[in-house]
Amino acid sequence: MEILKRAIESYREIGNECVSIKVENDCIVPDVKPDVAEIVLATSSITEINARPYTDRVVLSGQVAYRVIYGSEEGGYDSMCVPADFTTTIWVQGATSDSTCLVKGATAGTECRIINSRKVNIKTSVELCVEIIGSETLNVSTKTQGQEEMELATESVDVLEHGGNFHFTRDLAWTMEVPQGGDIIQKILFFDISPRALETSLDYDRIMVSGVMELWVLYSGGEDSQLQVLTKQVAFDAQGDKRGITPGSNIRISTSLRSPYVQILNDQDGEPTVVEIGVSLSFDGVVGEVEKIEYIRDGYSRRQPLVARRSDIDCISGLWLTKEKMVFTEELVMPDSQIGEVIGVWAHTDNLAVTSVDDEFSITGNGIFKVLYTEQGTKTLMGSCFTVPISVTGELPGGSQICNVSGIVSNLSWNLQSPLRIGVKYEVTFELSSCTRGNMCQVESFEPNPAGYPNNFSCGMLVYYPQRGETPWDVASKYMVSVNELRELNGIDGESLPDRIFLPGRSSATM
Repeated sequence: MEILKRAIESYREIGNECVSIKVENDCIVPDVKPDVAEIVLATSSITEINARPYTDRVVLSGQVAYRVIYGSEEGGYDSMCVPADFTTTIWVQGATSDSTCLVKGATAGTECRIINSRKVNIKTSVELCVEIIGSETLNVSTKTQGQEEMELATESVDVLEHGGNFHFTRDLAWTMEVPQGGDIIQKILFFDISPRALETSLDYDRIMVSGVMELWVLYSGGEDSQLQVLTKQVAFDAQGDKRGITPGSNIRISTSLRSPYVQILNDQDGEPTVVEIGVSLSFDGVVGEVEKIEYIRDGYSRRQPLVARRSDIDCISGLWLTKEKMVFTEELVMPDSQIGEVIGVWAHTDNLAVTSVDDEFSITGNGIFKVLYTEQGTKTLMGSCFTVPISVTGELPGGSQICNVSGIVSNLSWNLQSPLRIGVKYEVTFELSSCTRGNMCQVESFEPNPAGYPNNFSCGMLVYYPQRGETPWDVASKYMVSVNELRELNGIDGESLPDRIFLPGRSSATM
């Protein structure tokens, strides 16, 4: 007798790893910029990140953009953008050149020091996490061939069939106009682009992502070069194609902002100043379809005693993206200077990690706050950075395992409680990538049982006292009787057995 099998290409989690590296660069102030007198604020962000898998490793490369606001020796303020390249290797056993890599990255702890009036040194910690995804072939037993009067026990399991990976990039740009009667922009000192409330939906052969971008531009304007801020929230949507996607597909996706820029489009006298701000939004991910597979769990023959050779298969049965929204309040205390006016506060999450036990998860990490303000009395521009710990717990769907976590800060507000204290309130949307697992104990083959029939087996009716956990199939297989006869004789409906059951036959005996 032969067991017939069906080959299924299934989704497989290879592993995920994180690494922290230091990226440092010396920057010469451009000739068109004034000399540096003091550093007001230095921030950093990842503007390019690429992952290339190899055997048991992934090479990550990209670029960090440092933005520095400084006070000049000529008076007033200026800024500069400093790029720095990085490359590092993460070792992940099981990775291959065909694997799919989902990457996220963040910067933290940016430091800037003046070497001389025309040179500064900038360094930061870059936190990189990569999730490696591949596929594997499952050979699932589905049919038998070559055996008469064979009765089979089958069960079903959900298997996530691997549908491949996808990548697409969309360039987005928006314009911001100085309010009517406002000053003409003299110099853009700083800008920030932050995604908020990302949502993903699927159609046939199409992926759609929508959300809100928060835009923030700091500039100097007017005769006395006053500092002013432009802010705007704009809705956006982006679409990509992937053959085979349906509205019910399972999907895992990562998003990154690349190559942000800002430029002045119109600065003519008598006309409103218009600023263009833009970014490339990159999407990477994998997709799959869940299929219910029926497989052979057990079986026996009325003609010949058989023994089953079994194997266990573990499989991914679904991918899920769970969102948890949490509201936090914090108090930021200035270390040494007093605040006159808060120019701006912005924040992001950093170094998030997640652990799961049973049906609960725990998220730890940091919230990074950057504050730009003027010093009380002097109107001197100042900048400070704060790190606040984050800790969140919650519940998981039954049987889920968390693979990754990211956090997006939104609805950030602040109030000046005193010259030394700022109260902030913000919301973090934690996106938890999780998967559910299925497993099967399937029959690989049937072979003749050398022990033959049980010694105490007879053709008379037998009384049997089931052991805990036994099912009708277990008893029927053990004593070579029909499951249907066993059910009908004892009125069994389902898998539970009564304390005492009768086995088909012509006479009684007690076992």
